[in-house]
Amino acid sequence: MYKWFFISTYRYYSRFKNETPRVSATAVVTVSQFVTTLFLLVLVRRLGVWDFTVYVHSKFIAVPIMLTWMAIVYRYYSMEKITLLLKRFEEFPKWRRRFWGIMSLILFLLPMILCGFATSSIAHFL
Repeated sequence: MYKWFFISTYRYYSRFKNETPRVSATAVVTVSQFVTTLFLLVLVRRLGVWDFTVYVHSKFIAVPIMLTWMAIVYRYYSMEKITLLLKRFEEFPKWRRRFWGIMSLILFLLPMILCGFATSSIAHFL
């Protein structure tokens, strides 16, 4: 699933002249995965299953974790893999390419919105 998310984001950023599409797509995928993980942790905490905040002593611990994960994602999507995925992506019908473009936006924004709701006081009423 994330490979098509990555490729549709890569294609979007490759349209701009002063943009590095591989780094930008990697950053978008990393942020999306990180916020989704954060949302699941907050949800688990809200449900009273596990309080992960006991193990976190600094809020800045997320920065090295996120940078490390971004480096892993960047290395995973090598230029050879990107070329192969782009070739396969171009073979999709137009509706399917648009679908993945819309899903990229949804997969990026929805976890952030849900995480905001889960951490706010509105979550008590849901």
